Amino acid sequence: MKKAKPHLFSPKADGEWLKNLQESLPSIQERQREFLASLPDPLLPPWKQYPDLPAGSMGWKMGAGEDYVMHFMRWFADLPKARQVEYVSENPPPKHWYWIYDRSSLA
Repeated sequence: MKKAKPHLFSPKADGEWLKNLQESLPSIQERQREFLASLPDPLLPPWKQYPDLPAGSMGWKMGAGEDYVMHFMRWFADLPKARQVEYVSENPPPKHWYWIYDRSSLA
């Protein structure tokens, strides 16, 4: 009977996965830089960036929606407090998006 190959992340794995990851990292980082450079400044709130994605849908939990929300929250948290207040008044959240500014550290 043929022995099953250990899972890539198993302690018994041959380490090939780590080598592949290390080789892939520069291109992953480059794609990330390109994505960030393509975003507008100031960022649109998520519900305006992806108006066809309903709040709470899977599109916000994986893929482009998830990436955008994570970047938006980081970007918003880095704004000066006065600019955060101004941004919120210019972009009040719809009913199901009230949490976005709180989680981004609006005090």
